[in-house]
Amino acid sequence: RAFAEDIAAGIPRIAAVPPPDHVENDRMACYPVGDHHVGMLAWAEETGANYDIKIAERLLAGAMQYLVDASPHCGHALIAVLGDFLHVDGWRPETPSSKHLLDADGRWPKIVRAGVRALRGLIDIALLRHEKVRVIVEIGNHDLSSSIFLMICLAAVYETEPRVEIDQSPRHIHYFEFGRNLIGTHHGHGIKPDLLPLIMAADNPEAWGRTEHRFIWTGHVHHRNVKDHPGVSVESFRVLPPADAYASQKGYRSIRDMQAIILHRDHGEVGRLTVSPKMLMAAEQPKPPQLEPEKKPARARRK
Repeated sequence: RAFAEDIAAGIPRIAAVPPPDHVENDRMACYPVGDHHVGMLAWAEETGANYDIKIAERLLAGAMQYLVDASPHCGHALIAVLGDFLHVDGWRPETPSSKHLLDADGRWPKIVRAGVRALRGLIDIALLRHEKVRVIVEIGNHDLSSSIFLMICLAAVYETEPRVEIDQSPRHIHYFEFGRNLIGTHHGHGIKPDLLPLIMAADNPEAWGRTEHRFIWTGHVHHRNVKDHPGVSVESFRVLPPADAYASQKGYRSIRDMQAIILHRDHGEVGRLTVSPKMLMAAEQPKPPQLEPEKKPARARRK
């Protein structure tokens, strides 16, 4: 951590951005970012879809812009990066714990730059719509170390922006309280999902008593699964990237999308929006020109 803070000391700080004119302070727009795997390489002939650093940045920026534009003018926003934001954790293209070989696009510094650039893009888009933006970067099994310097780097960049708060806790579970809502985030590896509700209650006994609507959001499995427990729901989210070669060969065929969840301070979830890569591709394709119908020549009037 000290090493990461020393590196971040020389990063230029951005100037504060004026807040939007009108917001609804009783609502919060939440943007869960499923495993985005910046730096992953996929070849369409092998996996069904292409994926590289440029596609990763374009997909995430497009999805975030769509969801922010479609969301109401909430006073608060939560960007919850649910882990595995970067595909690799260092110079070697492998998972840090299991040493599973990965298909990586480009050199490690190139991947890091793209990851930081993509996260800054998310925050900058959210600042134009919401007055307060909170960011959580979960620790994934692909980016055990990278997630730490990502959160420290973002905290350094937005140090002089009072409307942005970066959660720098190195814990593998993060919590956020908004009115009568309690939100927990976890990547989804290392702890069985059915244990997460009890862990939330044990970690936050006072907040559990104050709140009525409780949510635990995870990634890792790349598909949507929702299970209601007494007092709390546990949900895993889909992802925007396609499967890599390993997942494709194993038969994984996840639906790809990103969502925005609207929470009311008192009433919990009151809305949800979804965007998919196909929707973004359709919006990018130019529409064919609309030709005016050919006008028939006017008939000569009889005298």
